[in-house]
Amino acid sequence: MLYEFGYHFHILDIFKGLFFILPFCLYLFASCFDSKKIRLLCIVFAVLLTVFFLVMFYVMPISSYIKIKQNIDTGNIYTVEGEVSNFSTPENAYGGHDSESFTINNVNFCYYGTENYGYSKFMCNGGVVTGNGQKLRITYCENPFTGELVICYIEKSE
Repeated sequence: MLYEFGYHFHILDIFKGLFFILPFCLYLFASCFDSKKIRLLCIVFAVLLTVFFLVMFYVMPISSYIKIKQNIDTGNIYTVEGEVSNFSTPENAYGGHDSESFTINNVNFCYYGTENYGYSKFMCNGGVVTGNGQKLRITYCENPFTGELVICYIEKSE
């Protein structure tokens, strides 16, 4: 087994927490106003912003992970086996807006290197997908929120 499904902590997760400073600053900003309506409006907006950040950064990813894990446990996953083709990897090691992608038997896989679950390690960072012609067996499923294919397991194929 070259890769097995799991949840991965990324350093970027720490920076997501910085977004929670914005609603707090908005709350402090609200205290500068004499008008109760404006103060109340700022506080309501700060609360809504906090809820939005919680859902986007924590609830949705963890919910996706749980759903994908349930699909794995119930066998609601797909397997493709063959040679890697159309392999494309970014120039730098950190990913960001670049993605690594490849195809096996007309199934296209793409990842950005920052996903918290599923395979997403670039070749230049020691990833197991190294180029065209490599023979692999990949087990995957669909992310319930984005529809993207999530790689659950990677094995060498003969």
